[in-house]
Amino acid sequence: MSCCGGGRSRSFYTPASGIPASPSSLRPTLAMFRYDGETPLVVIGRVTGTKYRFAGHGTEVAVDIRDRASVRQVPRLREMRLL
Repeated sequence: MSCCGGGRSRSFYTPASGIPASPSSLRPTLAMFRYDGETPLVVIGRVTGTKYRFAGHGTEVAVDIRDRASVRQVPRLREMRLL
C-alpha cells in the first residue's frame, strides 16, 4: 500500500462550469483617463483614496472603476476606455 497515491494519475480539480470565462463575461475593473492639461496634476479618488498622478499633457492613467465617477468630474481629464 502506497502512502502518496502513486497509482492515481487523474487530476481532482474541475472548474465549476468546465468552460473558461470569456473576456466579454468579465467586468471591467479599471478606467483609462487622459489628461489634456499642461502642468502636473494629482487627483484623489473619493472611494478608494488612491492618488492618481498625471505628469502632463497626454498622460494616461488607469483609475480604479470605483473612483471613476469622481475622476470624471475633474476638468481636463477625459475617460478613454474601460479595462
